Amino acid sequence: MNRQPPHIDNVCFDGQTCVVYLTQIIQPRLFPWITLKVPMIVNLGFRETDLDSGLWKVYMHEESWTIDGFLDSMPLISYWYQSVLRVFNGKLIVLSGKFIHTVTETAQLLKDRNQEIETATRRLSQGNVDAKQLSQYDTVMNGKHP
Repeated sequence: MNRQPPHIDNVCFDGQTCVVYLTQIIQPRLFPWITLKVPMIVNLGFRETDLDSGLWKVYMHEESWTIDGFLDSMPLISYWYQSVLRVFNGKLIVLSGKFIHTVTETAQLLKDRNQEIETATRRLSQGNVDAKQLSQYDTVMNGKHP
């Protein structure tokens, strides 16, 4: 798979852990004209072999490859992923947010309207409504404006 060694972009070492950012150059044997440059992160954990020996051994090795890195390394798929799929997902998320906002506002409006109707119903049931309040209530209930 690898005819060329990986390109090391950055190395961070804090004494016990080493993080290596590199670009793996993959060239499949079936299609030698295709070269993929895939970003990769390698985490290495070190331990001292014996007390005060100064010798370190790798006790943990972890490689991270991202799907985004794979897709970006493939020319036609990269264009489709960046220009179509990511844009579509972004618009879908924005539209779903707008939908949720609209539903929440509508629910709040219905709740407020229900509260108005309950208050008017209580006033009517108490029997202390004069003719003017009754006509206002009738206007509100039938949706007519004076």
